[in-house]
Amino acid sequence: MRSLGFDDVLRELVYSRQIPILGICLGMQLMARRSSENGESEGLGIIDCEVDRFCFDRTKQKDLKVPHVGFNTVLPRSDSLLFSGLGEEVDFYFTHSYRLQCSETGLVAAKCWHGEDFVAAIERGHVAATQFHPEKSQANGLKLLKNFLSKF
Repeated sequence: MRSLGFDDVLRELVYSRQIPILGICLGMQLMARRSSENGESEGLGIIDCEVDRFCFDRTKQKDLKVPHVGFNTVLPRSDSLLFSGLGEEVDFYFTHSYRLQCSETGLVAAKCWHGEDFVAAIERGHVAATQFHPEKSQANGLKLLKNFLSKF
């Protein structure tokens, strides 16, 4: 992305033009300041978060594997536009080994649990992102994508 100048173009679209953006899975992780996947790397810095591998105690959570693959229950924030009309607990499809860590709680639109609590989605203004794959999440994913298109 950097060698082709796409990082600057994305920042211009997000910051200056205020174009709505939805990051999905790796797309959400790329929005962060930095990631430890494949060594330390700088992200786009669109959100003030970091990406690190799951680090729960696997001796106590023997039934859980990394990568986290499959459907899991997401707990959205009640005022989230992205999750509007989806209820208090909703299932989405995940496939990831790394998760977003965000100290700014107002940015977090939904959480999930896989050996530890982790950020399942973020939203602020015209910026939204999900760690899960809405396109693989059947009716719930379709509703979330419709929400993004109509509300952002």
